[in-house]
Amino acid sequence: MSAVAVLISIPAMSPKHSRQSHLPATVTPTAARATTGQASTAVPPSSRWRRPIIAICLCAGMWGGWFATYRYVTGIVPHERRYADGKIYERGFLKRQPGSLFSPAYKQHGAWETYDPQGRTRSHTEYDDGALHGRRQEWGDQGRIIRDEVWEHGRLISGTVAGSGPENAGAGS
Repeated sequence: MSAVAVLISIPAMSPKHSRQSHLPATVTPTAARATTGQASTAVPPSSRWRRPIIAICLCAGMWGGWFATYRYVTGIVPHERRYADGKIYERGFLKRQPGSLFSPAYKQHGAWETYDPQGRTRSHTEYDDGALHGRRQEWGDQGRIIRDEVWEHGRLISGTVAGSGPENAGAGS
């Protein structure tokens, strides 16, 4: 009887007490494959998680690369201010101005929205490098539009302002 046959025929533990495969503790799948010449289908536990971990790391790296590229190359960053109780007051994007790498200066860029303390939208304004550009709307306490304007590079193109009344009280320009 060969040495391999002896090792395989003598289990390390009785089968009812072992959670391992039928191979004894002294014979690993690699050793069994090398001595018997047969390919083993057993996957070592250390490599079982290797592919999912690599996939997760690749996805995280791609997201991080996109985020860094978007934020630092384009210079556009999200911005929001909150009320004292934590509810959002205003939300929009800021664009870093050229030549301001170490002491950055930012201007409003893209869509901006302001909210009242109850969470209702009070205004929606669009900017391009700090200048009003696009639609600007403001809503009153009752949810009616009190200002609707169209701007192009800081110049008013068209607009309507609702008549004066209790709903317009406190509406800023």
